[in-house]
Amino acid sequence: MSRNTNQAKKLFVAYAYGNTVSDGVVAAPGTIKAKVGGDGCDLILKYVDAKGIQTRSDLIPVKNILWVKTASAESQRMYKKVFTVTLNSNVNSGNIVSGEDYILRVKTAGYYDKSDINEYIKYGAVHGYAGLTNSDFYKKLAISIAKNFSREPDKPVSVFIGYSSSSEMEITPLTKETDLSDISASSVIIKEAEPYWKRNSFSFERYRITLNDSVIKYSNSDVEWATITESTSETEYFGNGKKTADAEDFSLAINGDYPHGYTYPLSSEPLVDPLKEYNYLTIHYCYVGSNESVQKSEKDIVVVSDKAAVINSIVTEINNATGCSYPTITVDDDDDDDDDDDDDTTPTKVATPEFSPAAWEDSSSDQVVEITCATDGATIYYTTDGTTTPTSGSTEYDPATKITLSETTTIKAIAIKATMTDSDVADITYTKG
Repeated sequence: MSRNTNQAKKLFVAYAYGNTVSDGVVAAPGTIKAKVGGDGCDLILKYVDAKGIQTRSDLIPVKNILWVKTASAESQRMYKKVFTVTLNSNVNSGNIVSGEDYILRVKTAGYYDKSDINEYIKYGAVHGYAGLTNSDFYKKLAISIAKNFSREPDKPVSVFIGYSSSSEMEITPLTKETDLSDISASSVIIKEAEPYWKRNSFSFERYRITLNDSVIKYSNSDVEWATITESTSETEYFGNGKKTADAEDFSLAINGDYPHGYTYPLSSEPLVDPLKEYNYLTIHYCYVGSNESVQKSEKDIVVVSDKAAVINSIVTEINNATGCSYPTITVDDDDDDDDDDDDDTTPTKVATPEFSPAAWEDSSSDQVVEITCATDGATIYYTTDGTTTPTSGSTEYDPATKITLSETTTIKAIAIKATMTDSDVADITYTKG
């Protein structure tokens, strides 16, 4: 659980819905359960935080719930902007004007400082000459733009040439015209790239891209040579994982976001995996004072989960308590990013990690430990302090280097894979001597 400084909003990152304590054992971090008091008057969310500690939300009077909203992960996808550049058909019938310089400006706002004040500008340029075909012009322009972005480690755009009816080929700073000899290019395509992001240092903000063409001389007039069409990709998008991580980090850090590397220790381990997509639930409620203390203080509880079933279970409990019909999240059966497990409160569990060897082999030397998981594609995270429960925010196990121990150590490990329930936590103590 985390909260912002004015305590008007609390954020819960949930990965499973169920009892937070069973037979005296605390559930895995990220487990949440909505519970309504016996008299049906109050709602509470019980929760296991990143440190494996059972905690809870405020006690919410059911009558004071003002509204409940849900937002699916799919509805929060940010689809990439796409710019298609072609020769203006009204200038020389859409053909090259010999002797003119064709310049395309790619402007990026928010590239360095996230603000719109400063624009980062790169150019693509082609000199028109007799015999230059439109296809070769598009190739030269795309290569020029790509080369001008070659020094940027995090490029704000990707460059393509369009050909045939709807085909495209990416152009890099290393692309040569001879590599494109078999292609008849019909356009230059500029796509928005994923912005630079660093957890708790540089927040996720989309770049603001604009394109401008220069003017050329044609029939004794200055005319714009390009037709620039802006559209939105139907298939390429940014998920909300990094923005969700920003929200968690902002809350955990109490003092807010720290751009440009000025960071402070988080108050807890983060649970959000920036590579996942998250569904959102917002419960907006209020506290109303009595007698001489009459006042109305409105607050929010926000629950995020990569599993729609977790959000829907909470909404169902609220609907049963309030008699309302707040909407649940509809899972798209055609969406491969949210497996059918989203409709199942007990999705397939990742296999429990295994350690090798079973004990310290030679007390006169260090011990190398290997951790494996039978579930393909699962990522293993571990701790070595003997007490901390591992999460996706813990140290990631590297099978190439393994773990080297020099003293008696207890290792705890968990295996995680998107769309599956996290594995049970495995632990082992290696005793030296």
